[in-house]
Amino acid sequence: MEGLSEEWLEGWITSHGDRITQFAFTYTRDWQAAQDVAQETFLRLFTTHSSRPEAHISPGWLYQVAHHLCVDMLRKQHKAAPSVEPPDLSSGLHDGTDVLAVHEVMNHLRPRDRECLWLAYYEDLSIAETAKALHLSPEAVRTRLRRARDRFRAQWEVETSGATS
Repeated sequence: MEGLSEEWLEGWITSHGDRITQFAFTYTRDWQAAQDVAQETFLRLFTTHSSRPEAHISPGWLYQVAHHLCVDMLRKQHKAAPSVEPPDLSSGLHDGTDVLAVHEVMNHLRPRDRECLWLAYYEDLSIAETAKALHLSPEAVRTRLRRARDRFRAQWEVETSGATS
């Protein structure tokens, strides 16, 4: 049983490890903290699976855990997330958009906006899946996503107009 649990966990880490780390980074803006969050998320996955192997665990569950860990970490630090050099997330952009410009705009957004945009656009989660991951209603997710897109668009205009002047 122990070997099976380890193989099971390795499959989850292989499938979702990088994305959970990148998701945590969008919230914490600290690469080391994001790696710590991902590690703790998978430790909790293993613990939950070990104690309740019959429980259904979805990828959304991982995002819920990672989200709560990020919030707890930032509360303990009593400060805004630092801005550091982002990891390469270019796999999420396929239309030639300037990745660094997107990161710069994302750095100016609130963590909850970054989180919502990340789940919708990088993780390609549906409204229902995002709502479940964030413990919100679908209507709240639609509202939050619309507002986050509006703030992103406004900041994008500021960033790109400054680059062309």
